[in-house]
Amino acid sequence: RAEAALRESEEHFRRLFDSIDQAFCVVEVIFDAAEKAVDFRYLQVSASFEKHTGLRVVDVLGRTALELFPTAEREWTEIYGRVVRTGEAVRFERYGREVDRWLEVHAYRVGPGERRQVAILFSDVTERRRAETALRESEERFRALADNMTQMAWMTDATGWLDWYNQRWFDYTGTTLREMAGWGWQAVQHPDHVDRVTEKFKRHLISGEPWEDTFPLRSRAGDYRWFLSHAKPIRDEAGKIVRWFGTNTDVTAIRETETALRVAKETAEAANASKDRFLAALSHELRTPLTPVLMTVGALEHDPGLRADVREDLAMIKRNIQLETKLIDDLLDVSRITSGKVVLKPERVYLNEAVSQACAICRPQLREQGVRLELALGGEAFTVSADAARLQQVLWNVLKNAIKFTPAEGTVRVGTARLGADRCEVRVSDTGIGIAPDVLPKIFDAFEQGNAGVTRQFGGLGLGLAISKAIVELHGGTIRAESAGRGHGATFIIELPVGSGAAGTAAPEHGAAEHGAAARGALRLLVVEDHENTARALRMLLTQAGYRVRIANTVSSALETARGETFDLFVTDIGLPDGTGYDVMAGLKKIQPLPGIVASGYGMDDDLKRSREAGFAEHLMKPFDGPQLLAAIARAMAR
Repeated sequence: RAEAALRESEEHFRRLFDSIDQAFCVVEVIFDAAEKAVDFRYLQVSASFEKHTGLRVVDVLGRTALELFPTAEREWTEIYGRVVRTGEAVRFERYGREVDRWLEVHAYRVGPGERRQVAILFSDVTERRRAETALRESEERFRALADNMTQMAWMTDATGWLDWYNQRWFDYTGTTLREMAGWGWQAVQHPDHVDRVTEKFKRHLISGEPWEDTFPLRSRAGDYRWFLSHAKPIRDEAGKIVRWFGTNTDVTAIRETETALRVAKETAEAANASKDRFLAALSHELRTPLTPVLMTVGALEHDPGLRADVREDLAMIKRNIQLETKLIDDLLDVSRITSGKVVLKPERVYLNEAVSQACAICRPQLREQGVRLELALGGEAFTVSADAARLQQVLWNVLKNAIKFTPAEGTVRVGTARLGADRCEVRVSDTGIGIAPDVLPKIFDAFEQGNAGVTRQFGGLGLGLAISKAIVELHGGTIRAESAGRGHGATFIIELPVGSGAAGTAAPEHGAAEHGAAARGALRLLVVEDHENTARALRMLLTQAGYRVRIANTVSSALETARGETFDLFVTDIGLPDGTGYDVMAGLKKIQPLPGIVASGYGMDDDLKRSREAGFAEHLMKPFDGPQLLAAIARAMAR
């Protein structure tokens, strides 16, 4: 019975022994004469031993470690010998070179010391060790990357408690992790920003939204630099925020550049505004003295008592005054175009009529230079959507240019044509001096006339074509030049989109012909003008036209006159000794509201806009002639 019980117990132990998943064995440690452990022999081995070590049980039982692995290290033997001598269990991890596995070993003595047996439990931890190694290497790579990136980097836990910085942070701030842990970073924040930055960061910790802010941080030297900071949440598989990762990028240079650009922009805008004021003042000062001359010449030009040669001289003077005015207008137009202040007032214009009118305006120049004009207008009546005045300006510029560079007995040909359903063209050809191939690509550049010889011979500023190109493009069209070279003439082609609907009139104003002398005599005009010669010329012109005229040269005298007399309309300059023409309008509205006409050397877009807003019916740019003024009066009275 005892033997049966023992045998059953041994079988039960064997089943338990073999069922253990971990490798298990019992070894006998062998000592030499000096009681030094020199080898060990396998006495018992579990079934799972082979799985964990790769060694078959039948090959191991009864054999020593040196028999199995003659070149094996003695470290394992020494550990087992120490267990036998001390009786103390040990736990350790070692790389088993012989089996190419990492093993976690638990060894303890079995029975009394004289038996010199050790029970050993093996666990294969190779995969865990590999994972730990990979994690360590990944962390080392991350740290190397983080410490060498140009930004300062940091991490917090889910609550915002900061527990890691890269080396850049410490290099810049001169702090330690102990000083910066948690919310210690507030110590290097600028006092003017720390509360704002903290509150904003806390709001994002709650919302989970990525955080961004810009603020100054103090360096180890004590100065502040600006940083752009980003932080994003790191979530687990369930979507819960477990950490925040953030970076700080030095943007001081960018901010300084932006500041410099802003200052430069403001300086440029101030300079541009100063330029506009200068051009407006220059225009006023140049136009004002031309006004009385032009009006006087215009009045004398048709005096039947003058000899024909004197009238021709007066016509020549008038043309040159108009040319001077055109140069001033061109300078102002270039300024408007470069600053994007050209505003079109489109209407439907019959192109053939507009071209005919432009040719009519140029007939005196054609006669003077002895140049023939050939007109070939397309038979189909079609319209373009255009600002009538600006279109006339383009046509006049191109025609005048063709006439200017065509010698006597030469020919200028002007034609129009429909190019399809939605395009039409105006073609102006001449038999003039032509355009050199190297100049042709630059012909529409401002101040470009080919060379100094052309400028000396023909004069001008070289602005007309540049202005024309800008205006045509604002209309959605194109303008180009063609020439076979010097001495072969030139052709300018203007293409415009065809308009639709009712056409507006492009006819020139005929003045106040329908406004008869009797009607004029019934009208009383108040003229406010401080320039003596201009005031005298206006009185003469308007009196000859049949109006009753009173002159005032200041705001106060104009209002005082209006208190004692009744008027039908007033004409005023803008710049007056004691105020402006706008002050005259405002004062008259309280005394006797009148339609008003501005007659000023100021004609920038802002001036025109302000005149409209003040309530003026017309804005005449000096210099103007009699028909222009009389037409403006007629329009104002008609309204």
